[in-house]
Amino acid sequence: METLRSLVGDPELFLAAAWRREARVLRPSAPPAQLVTLADLDTALTGGLLRRPYLELVRGGQNLELGDFTSARRVGAHDFPGYADPDKVLKRVSSGATLLMRNIDHWHPGAAALSGRLSAELGFPVEAFLFVTPPGEQGLGTHRDDADVFVVQLNGSKRWQVHGVPATGEWDAGYTSHPGPVVLETTVEPGQVLYIPRGAPHSAVGRSGGLSVHLSLTVRPPGTEALRAVRTTAVPSLAALAEVLDG
Repeated sequence: METLRSLVGDPELFLAAAWRREARVLRPSAPPAQLVTLADLDTALTGGLLRRPYLELVRGGQNLELGDFTSARRVGAHDFPGYADPDKVLKRVSSGATLLMRNIDHWHPGAAALSGRLSAELGFPVEAFLFVTPPGEQGLGTHRDDADVFVVQLNGSKRWQVHGVPATGEWDAGYTSHPGPVVLETTVEPGQVLYIPRGAPHSAVGRSGGLSVHLSLTVRPPGTEALRAVRTTAVPSLAALAEVLDG
C-alpha cells in the first residue's frame, strides 16, 4: 500500500475512517513527487497529436466550443478537426477558462505509473485527469463523480467546497442544483491531497498566486465491460521487439 500511503498517510486509518464516508484534506509526509509539470503540458499541447476528447476547456460549468481551442490538421489529402491549438488554448486560459485534460495516464509515463500502482493496491480501475485553472476562476460547476477522487495539488492552490455523501444510492453523476449542506470548505496547497468520496458533490475555484494545477485520480467501480475484459500478456515495447527480431 505504498502508493496509497503517499496519498493519505496511514492507509489502514484512512480506509477505516474516511474511505467512501467523508471528505478529508490529507497531508502525507512523503507525497508523490512532482508528477506532471507545466513543461510537460506545454510539450503535449505543442506536440501536434493531442486532440479532443483528451482535452476540453470549460468555464463556469460550460464547455467552450471546439473551434475555440482546436484546429484541423492536414494528414495526406484530408483535414481532421479537433487537434489542440496551443495559441488558442493559452488565449482561452489567460482569459479565464480551465484546461481539462482527460486520461493523461494514456500518454504521461508518471501519471500512468502512479495510476497503475494505485489500481493494483485498491483493486479498482484508476484514471488520471488534470485541471489547469487561472486565479479566481471556476471550471466545472458543482457536480458528483461516479468515482472516489484523490486530488493531488501540483501547482498554485485551489479553494474547495465539498458536500455530504448522499444518504441513499438514488443519485446521478454530473451537475446538481441540490448538493445539500457543505461538509468541508478548504484551500488545498501543493503537497496536500484532498479525498472526495464517490457521489459527494463538490466544486473548486483557483486561488491567487498563479495557475492552479491539480491531478485528479479517480477510483471507479468497474462496469460490465471492465468485468468482462481479460488482460492478455503484455505487448513488448518497440525497442524490445527490435532486440528480439535482431536476435
